Amino acid sequence: MTNVHEVSQPTVSRVITQVTEALTEPEIVRQFISLPTAPGKIRQIKEDFYNIAIFPNVIGVIDDTLVQRQAQVVDEPAYVNRI
Repeated sequence: MTNVHEVSQPTVSRVITQVTEALTEPEIVRQFISLPTAPGKIRQIKEDFYNIAIFPNVIGVIDDTLVQRQAQVVDEPAYVNRI
């Protein structure tokens, strides 16, 4: 991402932090994140996810993009990509 868009690694890290923090704000969550509440809809979504990926009890997902970033010196294992 930093090479493709010519954005520095520190800028990408700063933006990731800001977006992550924003997603913990109740107002942002209410506006942009929705999960089903009707039992029938929840059951249908669980079945659909299971049929697609044999992954049980899923009612929602987050789409993400893997962004390469340099591990921090302190607590480096927390920044290691385990994919």
